Amino acid sequence: HPNIARVFDAGSTENGRPWFAMEYIDGVPINRWAASQALTMRQRIELLLPICEAVQHAHAKGLVHRDLKPSNILVVDNGGVGRPMVIDFGIARIADLSLDERTQATRFGELVGTPEYMSPEQASLGEIDIDTRSDIYSLGLVLYELLVGELPVTGAQLRQLGFQAMCE
Repeated sequence: HPNIARVFDAGSTENGRPWFAMEYIDGVPINRWAASQALTMRQRIELLLPICEAVQHAHAKGLVHRDLKPSNILVVDNGGVGRPMVIDFGIARIADLSLDERTQATRFGELVGTPEYMSPEQASLGEIDIDTRSDIYSLGLVLYELLVGELPVTGAQLRQLGFQAMCE
């Protein structure tokens, strides 16, 4: 997809840990770029639309990103015209893995992702299986932040709740 950083190579280490090398995107997080350009509400929504299409493309290929946030959606500035790009599929998961394969890829009880942008299902430490809807939730939070200028709940507020409350 033209709004997803290209993968150049992939493999696994000797102990089976997967790795991949992606295209370097010289951009800035989508929220910072939108603010620096003083984009209107409509322009901010239009800026996110190609990202929604990119995430839909990844979902159609069976991938769940699991860490969609402004710093993983970079905008390349082409003379005031922004081209948003999804980067960092480092904790992505194949959507149709069996329960055993999922357990080996991500241990239950392991927090994976950025708490401020996680769906409640993802923050439940593997007790509830996540799917593409978790990415949609994260995109909703990115859109909220683009339109309002802040998240509904900040990282500081989440930390005050404590780890257990954050996961509920």
